[in-house]
Amino acid sequence: MRVKKLVSIKLNNKFSIDISAPLELKIASASIKPGDVLIVASFSGNVALIERELKIFKSKGAILIAVSEMHTSLLASLADYTIYFKTTRFDYKDEAFASMLPIHQATNLLAIAYFEYVRKQERLQKENEERDL
Repeated sequence: MRVKKLVSIKLNNKFSIDISAPLELKIASASIKPGDVLIVASFSGNVALIERELKIFKSKGAILIAVSEMHTSLLASLADYTIYFKTTRFDYKDEAFASMLPIHQATNLLAIAYFEYVRKQERLQKENEERDL
C-alpha cells in the first residue's frame, strides 16, 4: 500500500476519509461504529497486510465493501459486498501494465449510487413529514 495524504471530505452529511496506509486504518479502527461503511479498493485483493484491521472493523458492526479485480481474493472473502471490475493487462517496453480506469469507474459508480440512494431517502422522509402534517 502506498502512503498518500489523508483526506477527509463531507459527502451528503457523511464524512469520507481516504485511508491510504495500514497505520491510518489501524488508527481509524479504534473509532468505528456499527453501521459505518468501509470501502476498500484493491487491484489484487491481496490485503493480508490489513486483514486484522478489516476484521476489527467487521467485528464492530461496520459494513465492508470491496472493489477488486474479478477473481477470488482475501478481500472478497472478508467483504459483505464486492464490486468486481475487469481490466486488460498489456506490455510496453518490457514492463507489464494494467489500466486503472476500471477501478476508478467502479468507485465512481458506487459514489453515484450512494448519492442517489441518499437523495431518495431524503425525498421519502420529506414526503412522510408532509403527509403527517
